[in-house]
Amino acid sequence: MFILSLAAEPTCEAQLSEVSSLLQTKVPKNVSDLLYEAAGRSSVGFSQEIHQEERGQPGPQGSAAAADAVAVLLLLLQVAAVSPLAYYDSFSALLVILLYLSSVTSVKFFVKDTINHGFPYPACITGFHMIAVCITIFAWGERPQWKEAMAVLPISLLNSASLLTNNAALVFGGLAFVSMIDAMGPFVTFLLEVAKGTRPCFHMMTIFSVTIASVGSVLCVRGEASTVNGISAMAITLAGISAVLRAMRAVWQHDLLTDKSITVSPLQLVFWNGFWGVWMTIISMMFSNEHFEGIQRLSTMSTSAKLFLFFSIPAAVVLNITQWYAVKKHGALMQNIIGNLNLVTVIAISKAILFEEVTSTQYIGTILLVCGTILNKAMDVSRHSSEK
Repeated sequence: MFILSLAAEPTCEAQLSEVSSLLQTKVPKNVSDLLYEAAGRSSVGFSQEIHQEERGQPGPQGSAAAADAVAVLLLLLQVAAVSPLAYYDSFSALLVILLYLSSVTSVKFFVKDTINHGFPYPACITGFHMIAVCITIFAWGERPQWKEAMAVLPISLLNSASLLTNNAALVFGGLAFVSMIDAMGPFVTFLLEVAKGTRPCFHMMTIFSVTIASVGSVLCVRGEASTVNGISAMAITLAGISAVLRAMRAVWQHDLLTDKSITVSPLQLVFWNGFWGVWMTIISMMFSNEHFEGIQRLSTMSTSAKLFLFFSIPAAVVLNITQWYAVKKHGALMQNIIGNLNLVTVIAISKAILFEEVTSTQYIGTILLVCGTILNKAMDVSRHSSEK
């Protein structure tokens, strides 16, 4: 799942130096460095792929207050996008989604801070996350059975394959370009559900809602860069394959969670996803330049790196658990769209802490993404009502 991407896009794409240094990423010198650096950059740093700019400085108090106001406005728009969940489902469903979004963002920053404070071993970090997931499920009182393990294995394999192809795409193409293709995930998920026959093909309002949500996500990313570089046939192919595999994982995950013949709880399925994630992380360390050096360096980690690693673990546990519940409750498509709302959080943090300018493209993208999220939820409710 997404956390596995935190490692090299072996956790793979999810780590994000101090918040103040997120915009200062440098171009790595070789393929190995590129994989680690790509794993550590978020949409906050997209513009640095094109050019280095002076970070925004907090001017007079009024300027700082204006930045805070813009950030609050963006976050309120994000909450507005998911508020229909409380109306149509329950307040607890809304809380789960808000936890999911906050954990997505916090994991990125904590892992990136761990790496930038002298512990550049994302696969090792992911291993700790997966082990913590398994321990948490046991501590909760769940007792998974081995017969459930094989049901989750295909999902974990799809996730790993998605992360590997996304890693490779980052070698051949720019981060902004790869991320723009990745932002089209909801549309790919929609097409897969149509192909499976679980969603009508020519429902125009659903097509419209998915399209504007996907376009809005792309514009949120596009607004961080003056141009989009790193375009190549290989990057397009690999990033496209990664998006398809990620969508397949979400659809398969939803099918598994709604299969009436499978009576285990989502927490037990989360445990086995973590279990397989541990072994896939070990394999990743064996066949990458990282090897097991991260484990050997644990005793010599700086205090700051230990602190950020410690903070990243509960965030990763929450992310893993809430992601599965989000898929079960809202479906693969809605979960993909909601996940893209994380881009709005990143833009808000960039404005409030880094004093970056929010471009008109990003405002338009945010509005489209919010409208697409609300419309898609309304379409899902309408479709389920007509099926009853």
